[in-house]
Amino acid sequence: MSVRSSQGRSKPWSSLGRALCAIPLVYFVGVAGFALINAADFAAATPQFLRYVAAPLVLAAAFAWALVANGGKRAAVFGAYGCAVLAALFMHEGVATAQLTRSVSANAAKLYYEGQGAAAFRQTLPPGATARACTSH
Repeated sequence: MSVRSSQGRSKPWSSLGRALCAIPLVYFVGVAGFALINAADFAAATPQFLRYVAAPLVLAAAFAWALVANGGKRAAVFGAYGCAVLAALFMHEGVATAQLTRSVSANAAKLYYEGQGAAAFRQTLPPGATARACTSH
């Protein structure tokens, strides 16, 4: 169903704006919902609650407002910016993960090929592990 102006022409910005605003809206509501479902991990303390629940809900409310109130060209611009920022953040996360994976695998290969270091590593706990953590599981 297209929205018609007073002259009978359809407004293509309205449906595009609604679609572009819906993408970040659904994402931020999903993030907040996941955080609330796993509240022990993501909403136990005030900083975690603000980061994983309150901030995504505020952003979701902003996109919902743009979706309902503006609906036209402004909603399309607002949604396009939101989608672009989310895409940039996901791309940055992918690059950072790839770099970290490459670094960890290079360090593991180096450790494996250095016989003396590998022997010392096999005799002790891995870095970051404690005896208490190993026995509590």
